[in-house]
Amino acid sequence: MNILPATTYGRRCLLIQGDLRHPAFSVAVVRQTIEAYGRFSNISDGQLEDTYRTNIFPMFFMTKAALTMLPS
Repeated sequence: MNILPATTYGRRCLLIQGDLRHPAFSVAVVRQTIEAYGRFSNISDGQLEDTYRTNIFPMFFMTKAALTMLPS
């Protein structure tokens, strides 16, 4: 599998390492995003759904698939 940088697609990617379980980290992420990009924009309902289908649902699908293959 080839992994291409975001710049290949004319985009920038801000990597922020941390733990999203901590509310203070979420505040820091928003601040860093605004500092890097100058704004923090809302997303449409369609973009939100697409984001969940891309990033959240697959974790459940993978877990369900793995559970069927575990020994009893």
